[in-house]
Amino acid sequence: MRAALVPIALFACDPSNAVCECDLAAAAFVKTSDVDHRGPVRANFAKRCIVDKWNVEMRRCLMTVKTRDAVWQCDRHLTDHQREQLYTALESLPSASEEP
Repeated sequence: MRAALVPIALFACDPSNAVCECDLAAAAFVKTSDVDHRGPVRANFAKRCIVDKWNVEMRRCLMTVKTRDAVWQCDRHLTDHQREQLYTALESLPSASEEP
């Protein structure tokens, strides 16, 4: 019997590559959250991470979350300004009921 070989790619970001880590953090947020419009949510989340220069602790915290509750525990790593910017960006997205 032959065992099938399945390639496994492990993707790790260099801590100095905030864009890469922000994208992974946004993907984790979307995966663990019950959100509408996953693409725009992920894009807005990643943008706020990059523009607002979230620290390594916040990005890494998000990259390891497995539940929605864990996502909100990471928010302690944001400054008040960063948190406000994120919530404003996410609230500005249309809800599922506003879809044509």
